[in-house]
Amino acid sequence: MPVPVQSWVERRTLFQISTAGASMAVALTVLLGWITNSDALTRIFSNSIAMNPMTAICLLAVSIALLLRSPGTRSMFFGLSALAIIIGMTKLVQFALGYTEGIDQLLFVNEAVRVAGSEPNRMAPNTAFAMGRLGLA
Repeated sequence: MPVPVQSWVERRTLFQISTAGASMAVALTVLLGWITNSDALTRIFSNSIAMNPMTAICLLAVSIALLLRSPGTRSMFFGLSALAIIIGMTKLVQFALGYTEGIDQLLFVNEAVRVAGSEPNRMAPNTAFAMGRLGLA
């Protein structure tokens, strides 16, 4: 007896859930690293720069929003998406205006300096743009 082929909608839903789950796992691992002061958990790769905690918050918000994307949860979906948009766009405005202290420095300020060395860990402009764009998606 042949195995039924999944419909396009079922495959899209499976991809949506797995992508959101993987992104959520990365964000939660990074946040756990910041909470426990574990330098290894704040980095996706051992030789990379530590992920900014606010970036992890944005990634977590859009991951949860992706999981909640259904007719009954529209307000929470839009709220979480708006959070990523606000954080990303606020940081871009801060770059444009030349502010050194920003929205990305609200969480784990002392730990961010410890991990980065002399300069605090800041969200990059391309990351800020990506987080705002993810919120719009």
